[in-house]
Amino acid sequence: MARHTRRDCSIQLQLSSGANVFEYLKSLSINPADHLTAVQALPGGKVDVTFLSEDVKRRFWPTISSSTNVTATSYADTVKVVSVLHVPHELNDNAVRFVLGKFGKVICGRFLTHRDYPSLYNGVRQYKMELTTDIPSSLNLGGRDCWVRYAGQPRTCLKCGKCGHEAKECDVTKCYKCLQFGHVVRNCTADQKCTTCGKPGHSFRNCPVSFSNKLKCSTAWIRGGAEVAENSNSGVRC
Repeated sequence: MARHTRRDCSIQLQLSSGANVFEYLKSLSINPADHLTAVQALPGGKVDVTFLSEDVKRRFWPTISSSTNVTATSYADTVKVVSVLHVPHELNDNAVRFVLGKFGKVICGRFLTHRDYPSLYNGVRQYKMELTTDIPSSLNLGGRDCWVRYAGQPRTCLKCGKCGHEAKECDVTKCYKCLQFGHVVRNCTADQKCTTCGKPGHSFRNCPVSFSNKLKCSTAWIRGGAEVAENSNSGVRC
C-alpha cells in the first residue's frame, strides 16, 4: 500500500485576483519569517502555506478559516483522536471532557474495552477533538496522573508539563494542594485548588463538574463536550 506524505503543517489558500499573499498573512499577524517555512504559488491563484509546526498552524487556523477574503483548506484533518490512559473507572466522563475542553472542542468520546473481554473496560478513553493548543502528556484526573496521547503531540514532562526533558530529570517542585510550583504540600498556606475545574475551595471529589451531566459508559461515540449546571457554585460552563 502506498504511503502518502503527511502535510499536517500546510494549508492551501485561494486568493482573489491581484491579492498579495504576504500582505494577507501579515494582516492576520502571521510573520512569514517567524511563523512559516514555505509559501508556494500554484496555478489558478492558489497558494500553499507551510507553518513551522502544527502548533503554529493550529494557533492561526481559526482566524484563517473564518476569513471572508480567501478560501482556506487544511491538508490535514483538523480533528484529532485523543487517547487518555489510566482513567479511574468511576470518574464521570463529564469531568474528563471538561478538563480536555481547556485545550479545544470535544466533539465526542467513548470507552475502550479489553480485546478478549469486550464487556470489561480497560481504563482507556478516546475523544475526537478540534485542538486549539497542545495537551500535556499527563493530566491529573480523579486524583490520578493519566497519560494523554495523540498523533503529532509534543512530548512533555509528566511532572511539570514542559517540553525538553523527562520526569526523572525534572527538578521542579510542585504543590498538589494549590497546584503551584516552588513548594510542597506541607509548606503550603494557600487554599486547596480543584484539579478538575481549577477553582479553590474544594477537591475534585466535590467538584460540581463531576456530578453534572452524568455520562454512561459506552463503547459507541457519545457526542458533546462537558456540561455544568448554570446554578452550580463552580461558575463554569462549556
